[in-house]
Amino acid sequence: MNSNFIVLNRKFMNWEWRASPNVVSVFLHCLLSANYKDTRFQGYAIPRGSFVISQENFAQKCGLTRQQIRTCLKKLE
Repeated sequence: MNSNFIVLNRKFMNWEWRASPNVVSVFLHCLLSANYKDTRFQGYAIPRGSFVISQENFAQKCGLTRQQIRTCLKKLE
């Protein structure tokens, strides 16, 4: 399995949050950060499709505030 690519469906163009750059940034960061196979982190099993990151680190990587990250994640739930 090649882990260098993600698949993004064309329906993304009709997604309700596509016009919100912060939500799109967080969404794409989540897609690109997700594990493509099961791994372990500090004794915890992290399944495929999941990842571990702090809100502060997430905010730095996306160029947003922690509150903006929380808001975007709430919209993506």
